Amino acid sequence: MKLKLVEDAERDEEESEQAALVLSLLKENERLQTELNAQRRNNELFMSVFNSLPDGLMIADKERSIRISNPGVTSLFGYRTEELVGQNTAMLYESLEEFEVRGKERFNLSAEEQLAPYQVQYRRKSGEVFTGETIGTPLRDSRGDLLGYLGAIRDVTQREQSHKEVAANESLLHLIANSLPELVNYLSADGTLRFVNRTAEAWYNSTREELIGLSYKEVLGLDTAIKIEPWISQALRGEKVRRHAEVTYPDGVTRYVEISYVPDIDDEGEVHGLVALVIDVSGRRRIEQELKASEGRLNDAINAMPDGFAYYDNEDRLRVFNEQYRSMYTKSAHLMAPGVTFEEVIRGGVACGQYPEATDREEAWIEKRLEAHQNPGDPIEQRLDNGRWLRIEERKTKDGGTVGIRVDITEAKRREHELERLSITDALTGLSNRRAFMDRIAQEHERVRRYGGTMSVLLIDVDHFKTINDTFGHLTGDVVLKELAEILSDVLRTPDVVCRYGGEEFAAFLPETSMGGGFSTAERLREAVEGHQFCSGNPTIDVTVSIGVTQTDQRDKRYEKALNRADQALYKAKEAGRNRVVVAPPEEMAPAAE
Repeated sequence: MKLKLVEDAERDEEESEQAALVLSLLKENERLQTELNAQRRNNELFMSVFNSLPDGLMIADKERSIRISNPGVTSLFGYRTEELVGQNTAMLYESLEEFEVRGKERFNLSAEEQLAPYQVQYRRKSGEVFTGETIGTPLRDSRGDLLGYLGAIRDVTQREQSHKEVAANESLLHLIANSLPELVNYLSADGTLRFVNRTAEAWYNSTREELIGLSYKEVLGLDTAIKIEPWISQALRGEKVRRHAEVTYPDGVTRYVEISYVPDIDDEGEVHGLVALVIDVSGRRRIEQELKASEGRLNDAINAMPDGFAYYDNEDRLRVFNEQYRSMYTKSAHLMAPGVTFEEVIRGGVACGQYPEATDREEAWIEKRLEAHQNPGDPIEQRLDNGRWLRIEERKTKDGGTVGIRVDITEAKRREHELERLSITDALTGLSNRRAFMDRIAQEHERVRRYGGTMSVLLIDVDHFKTINDTFGHLTGDVVLKELAEILSDVLRTPDVVCRYGGEEFAAFLPETSMGGGFSTAERLREAVEGHQFCSGNPTIDVTVSIGVTQTDQRDKRYEKALNRADQALYKAKEAGRNRVVVAPPEEMAPAAE
């Protein structure tokens, strides 16, 4: 019995120990699970932060092969994560040399943690090279053993470019400031000089090294300082200042200057100083006075010109003109005022019918005139509705304006037209001369050949004209020819063309007239001459004419053939006794009766 109790006690103790062990194991498992969950949460938090950072982050092993990369790396380089993992980071560098240099510095077993950023030239998947600001550092475990490397990359291409541009701009600004003939300096808020250009050195009679750090009062002296102090105070309160003053500078020269103070204000509105620009305008003031006087003389000279003068600026607005210009354009004169555009003047003139050539083609004429105005070349001759003619000469100025001269050439055009008329007119009879007649008949014959139709040709000769000259004298013979020309003009139609062909011979062509119509007209001419009393009894002279008539149409390749046939018919009329009409038909037609 006692033995059994001992055994039971031992068993209970063993079971108790086992229960305690199980409980202990359960507690240890719970603790390990808690630690594991914490590590998992920490890992998730780390990866969340790792993947959310905008910069490119990657972790590489000891051989610098990529093991982990965040989306920032994909954004920077253009590679997907699966394209990067397992690849050596050398693929991201622009050059293998750069990769090796960085490996010796930061990615090796002996490398210390180096968090100072450095710049590397990387290459994207697209081939584009960019500047990356990089932090590369080794990763070690708690015992200090190397696990791998961490790289953080930020694209600073634009920032570096901006830095270069700022540095270049600053250098350029110094260069510009030192090349300016005006005085330029920078005055800090406490009134001391921080920058001076070469002109300031000359005016202040000191070097830059001697001036920087001095107050403007020390540099300019008390009298000048008192004069400009209110303006400096105004600028240091944040207001732009522009003043004119007469100032004596340390170099001993008294200058009439234009002073501009521009406050240096940051984004928060704090004034740090001012930039001073001082321009010597003494010479300019003298020039302005001289310019006003010269402008007065110029206006007097322009108004004294006999021709029209106008100046349109580079915006094509009328700025200067004389009264002669306005008076030439009577209908559009009311439009001519400073500031009005050339197009407005032209359109106004067209609207009131001032330019006959624009009738029924207004827009085309305006476009052509504007083009000639904008790109002036040879002089333009312009006819106005009042019968006047103007010659327009326009030239461009260096600033893009247009200067125009209008010369009244009405009398010259009249003489030109008169000379032209005389060149095609017989001086004695007033009819066309032979040259003009030949031009006109050639044109009409070409029209007949091209479009069809007929034309009659007449050759007219005064019978026994030599006897008239021998009996009554050449002056009487001239009177006969002039009166005969009047008869011809009266009998013939408006479209018909008649000329003095030579001596006592006349020629005419009758458009759109068949041979029969030509014969009828020739008979009326012969009868009118026969019935006319020449010289009106001083003495009265009986005159007759012989006429040769033919027809020309598409069958004649040249109009000269028709003239030859008419000449042959005229010869036959004279042989047959004169004072008659003889017809010579084309060869293809049957002969017509006289």
